[in-house]
Amino acid sequence: MDVIGGGMNKIFEICKDFRNEGTDPSHLQEFTMLEWYAAYADIDDNKRWTEEMLHRVCKNVFKKDIFQVSDTEGNITEINFGEKFAEARFPDLLKEFADLDMFTASDDEVLECAKKVGVEKIEGVGRANLLDDIYKKTARCKLIQPTFVYDYPEELKPLAAPNGDGTASCFQLVVNTWEIVNSYGELIDPQVQRKLLEDQSKAKDGGDDEAMEVDEVFLKAMEHGFPPMTGSGFGIDRLMAIFSGQPNLRDVVLFPTMKPAKKAVSAKEAEAKYRSKKK
Repeated sequence: MDVIGGGMNKIFEICKDFRNEGTDPSHLQEFTMLEWYAAYADIDDNKRWTEEMLHRVCKNVFKKDIFQVSDTEGNITEINFGEKFAEARFPDLLKEFADLDMFTASDDEVLECAKKVGVEKIEGVGRANLLDDIYKKTARCKLIQPTFVYDYPEELKPLAAPNGDGTASCFQLVVNTWEIVNSYGELIDPQVQRKLLEDQSKAKDGGDDEAMEVDEVFLKAMEHGFPPMTGSGFGIDRLMAIFSGQPNLRDVVLFPTMKPAKKAVSAKEAEAKYRSKKK
């Protein structure tokens, strides 16, 4: 975004990213991402670009639109990238699958719903992240065909422009229960951005590990003036896993981090073993 603020209208990069989080079939600590930003475009433009790009990749690279993948229960299912992608609002999915109205539910009701659906970590987690965890437990796990999910809670997306109704200008493309693309109508008001980041920082101090911290360098750049823009992040590894029908991201990267085959030996144990051999 800083580069856009410096005068370039469109940029992209393909890079390695690292996040200090746990690993599972859909998460690796080191992964490959495609990011782009475009000035004077909005979230609807981004949605259209995303769908058109994936249609073209399937047609021109793989010469097909339908891909076979394993679902969460190990059954083979077909993903159709050739049809128009479905769309669903985050609040509507919560209402349909968790019977929870995110606009009217009290904090206690959100907490109770999180416990009911089996959210594992609740203590110290903020309201917006609890809503997201409830969505992941109840709704996202049922989204198989390519689906744009939009209107996430404003507090959950502090870098996206607020819509004014408690939701943010953003979408995620979900395929086979995985979030493949994360896109924003970028927030460019430095005063609003500071308030949202300060709220995030307070949540982090309260024990919410998912919350963000205040970034003064970023805010300073925004104060100099950003044009209206939209941005996206594509999970390349996840996309390739779906295209190649692999159930685990480790199957599509060259050198995935693996657990050691044998129990690690401490330095003290290694020295004792070495001395016993010397005798």
